[in-house]
Amino acid sequence: MDGRETEEKIIECAGQLIAEKGFASVTSKEICRAAGVNLAAVNYHFGSRGGLYLAVLENVQQYLVELQQLIDLYESDLAGSDESFAHAGKNISKRSAPENLRHHENIFRIHRLYSR
Repeated sequence: MDGRETEEKIIECAGQLIAEKGFASVTSKEICRAAGVNLAAVNYHFGSRGGLYLAVLENVQQYLVELQQLIDLYESDLAGSDESFAHAGKNISKRSAPENLRHHENIFRIHRLYSR
């Protein structure tokens, strides 16, 4: 894995674990084990555990913005253009359908925890 792939994997695993257990209940060690990286990777890539949490929240926020853009496009006059909608959909996510479903579930869990 290169640096960007490592960061993405850590963010993905952290998001899943935070969604399941809450930020306070998840350790960096658990996150790194799930991501298959060494413990120093969190500090190396994000500066701290708090920096990783911010990266997860930024990822969630970006996803929600993209999701809203898709909804807006679907509800607009452009929705009639299959080509425009398909192009937008490709840009929104490169995940497979099962990955998208898991990602949606995790996003909403994180959002629910963050909104408390």
